[in-house]
Order: sequence, then structure tokens, then C-alpha cells
Amino acid sequence: KLIKPTILFTILFSLFFTNISHAEVSEKNYLVSKTDAEKKYELGMMYSNGLGAEKDDKKAFFWFLQAAQQGNVDAQLRLGMIYILGSGIPKDDKKAFEWINKAAEQNNADAQYFLGSMYQSGEGVEKDKRKALEWYHKSAQQGNEKAIEELSARARILKESYDNAFQIITTDLRTDLFNELHDFIVKSVGGY
Repeated sequence: KLIKPTILFTILFSLFFTNISHAEVSEKNYLVSKTDAEKKYELGMMYSNGLGAEKDDKKAFFWFLQAAQQGNVDAQLRLGMIYILGSGIPKDDKKAFEWINKAAEQNNADAQYFLGSMYQSGEGVEKDKRKALEWYHKSAQQGNEKAIEELSARARILKESYDNAFQIITTDLRTDLFNELHDFIVKSVGGY
């Protein structure tokens, strides 16, 4: 289809004679063609990475927030990470936890891993090692390598602790048995 001359003139006039940037025109056109949440997330990525638009952390945050509020799981995770790092906004661990938790509840394996880390460290939430393990486990079940490594490391530590405890117990038992045997012999033989 051909563009009507009046529309073409309006677009050209806007680009050359007003303060509307190329990225702003792209935003308006971009939002028309796809679902809102998905497109808003993609716009956030464009601004976050400086691809297709000038890098702008505040605009990236704005678009991620819009998409996250509409339930986009990737935007929720990204928003949580922005709050953790304080990229273009004040750092806020509690808000980071809230957004990452929303993404984790939607079965995002990366969000589940980060939620486990937050529970483990007490960042943005009260420290809870049991919940940390639960979230690491959920993430690992989906194949998240970092969660699998975390659980493997914990299993190695647990095994070492068990081995050390077993050695201490058996050593103590040997000592007790030795002392009992010694006492029996001394009593039987008539002492020293």
C-alpha cells in the first residue's frame, strides 16, 4: 500500500522539525504491532542494551515495569535484577525480592535460582536456608546449571560433615570401649 502524501509529510515534518527522536517514533510504531507485554519487554531490552535505541537505563526500567505489571515473567526477573543492582534507579532489595518472587512463582528457573540465593543470603528477605534449598531444588529440576552446582556443593559439604561426624562418633566409641575393656581387665586381674 502507498502512504498518503499528507501522512508522509507529517512523519517527515515530525522527524526533521520537532524534538521527537527516532527512538520515540520507533516506540510508537513498535507498540502497535505486537502484544503489549511482550513488546514492552522488548523495548526495555533495546534501551537496556542500546540495541536499536540509545542506551537509557531509565527508559529500560520504565518499559520493564510496564511489561512486568502485565505479567511478563522475563520483565519481572529483569526488574528484580535492576533493583538488586540499582541500574538507573535506587537499589532496593525488598522490591527486587518481590519481582523475582513473582517470576519464580511462574516457574522461571533463573528466578527460582536467584530467589534461593536471596533466601540463603537474607538479601531482601529474612534468611531461610530451608526455603533457599526448596527454590534451588525447583530451579535444578528445570535444568538450571547454577542451581545444580549449588545443590551439588551443599551435598559435598553435607557428606564431608557426615563423614567427620561418623569418624568422631566411632573414635569416641572406640575410646569408650577401650576404657571399658581396660577397666574390666584391671578388675579381673586384680588391679595394678
